[in-house]
Amino acid sequence: EGYYWLKEIFTLLDPNRTNLITKEQLIATLNQFDIPVSHNNIDQFLQKHHCKLSKNTNNETTIDYNAFLKYFQDRSDTSFLARAVSDLKKPKSKTTQSNTSDIEDGLIDLLHDIFLSLTSATINYISRENDDLC
Repeated sequence: EGYYWLKEIFTLLDPNRTNLITKEQLIATLNQFDIPVSHNNIDQFLQKHHCKLSKNTNNETTIDYNAFLKYFQDRSDTSFLARAVSDLKKPKSKTTQSNTSDIEDGLIDLLHDIFLSLTSATINYISRENDDLC
């Protein structure tokens, strides 16, 4: 699953095991997974999702990657994923420049692909078994 790939990469980028990566490392890692994040939209994205930032000894902005992964991996009723799924019903406006919705969509695809596929398959199976559904 995408969570484990990201966790492994973030751990490799953190040889001192501080649980922190730089904002630049986060951008580069997410770009490797075709998630359209850039220096132009990362601050807005991190602020929207209440990601706490700090500065390291080199005065670089850092992110706690465990908190980041936990936030986006949460599947509770009040989670980012639950809100994103409910937002699927709303029309999206596409812009030429990537925005926070594009980043969110990429993270959902990466972190929840298997979960959403299994959920969809379960719903399809149940609806085939019960003609009164859907």
